[in-house]
Amino acid sequence: MRRLRARPLVARRLSGLHDVLVPPLRTANALLRRISAAGHRLQYRVEGFLRPAAEWFDHEVDVQWQWPAMGRSSFLERGVLSALAIRPGNEVLELCCGDGFYASRFYAARASRVVAIDLNESAISHARRHHARANIEYRLGDIRDELPAGPFDNVIWDSAIHHFTLAEAAIVLASLHRCLRDDGVLSGFADIEPDSRYPYVHMELRDASALADLLAAEFAHVAVVETLDGERQNLYFFASDVRARLPFAEGVRAPGAPVPAQSPEPAPSRFSAG
Repeated sequence: MRRLRARPLVARRLSGLHDVLVPPLRTANALLRRISAAGHRLQYRVEGFLRPAAEWFDHEVDVQWQWPAMGRSSFLERGVLSALAIRPGNEVLELCCGDGFYASRFYAARASRVVAIDLNESAISHARRHHARANIEYRLGDIRDELPAGPFDNVIWDSAIHHFTLAEAAIVLASLHRCLRDDGVLSGFADIEPDSRYPYVHMELRDASALADLLAAEFAHVAVVETLDGERQNLYFFASDVRARLPFAEGVRAPGAPVPAQSPEPAPSRFSAG
């Protein structure tokens, strides 16, 4: 193809074909995106009316409607920031995986294996149907009872730590710590939404420091990064016994605050007995 394109006559004909074929394809796909956005907006409205407080969410609604129509892109931060902690070939455990969107779209491409677990049967069924990949295993289970044995390089606890009481969260943190490798990383997302009436919230985080303290009770090194999304505070957390495995410097980073350079020298490894 490179040799053919180097010929002036072929290059002109290919350019002419581009002008004929590509504009209508762009127009057709723009129309399909509008139809998809309308369909996902309808899905969002119907689901919200029939079940205002759903336990899990179809994040294709974010992709197809809320992001392009409303500019709400914070759902991408969750996947991108947790993926920063995944080294190519790592083995990953995702807790409370919901619809499987993040396991499929962000983690599976970097990891050699992803085990994703959730208590909700309909969420796991949806994930297996719509977000299946060869290196993802979706499991139905209660993380308060037992976690997959591992060991894992990464554990991701995304948008669900506040679904548990403080005592339950401490037990889960100890359990996931045991199934991490010595230099493993816990990452995830939580939020602070003062006026929320979401019935599945069982732990009120007063601020980012409270989350950092909870994690520091189990891990030697903790970083929490805050961003703002309307009236909500997004909290992205990272914890490890090896400081160099954190993608951000230790401590709490407020919105707009400079991020100090990370020291390349790891602290001595410590493994919690839980």
